[in-house]
Amino acid sequence: MNQISTEEEQEEFHEEQDSLWRLALSPTLWALHFVICYGATTVFCADHILGVDYLTTLRLGIGLLTIGVLAAIVWLGWGAWRQWDVVRDRE
Repeated sequence: MNQISTEEEQEEFHEEQDSLWRLALSPTLWALHFVICYGATTVFCADHILGVDYLTTLRLGIGLLTIGVLAAIVWLGWGAWRQWDVVRDRE
């Protein structure tokens, strides 16, 4: 019978806990992205009604924000893939 030490159990629990945070972080980032995009659109469109044209700036800002958030999500996904690579574990 294999006895797992307390240190090994704590390390495994810590890794699983970190994994849960990473799992929740990606959709949270995407949701915050939408809140920021819709909020900025509301503010910029209200200014547009007053005669100020910020549409190009809005589009550029949303595009850069989207690229940044997608890069963060890909980075988090890559880390999760490396941690839980089932295909590699089968070899």
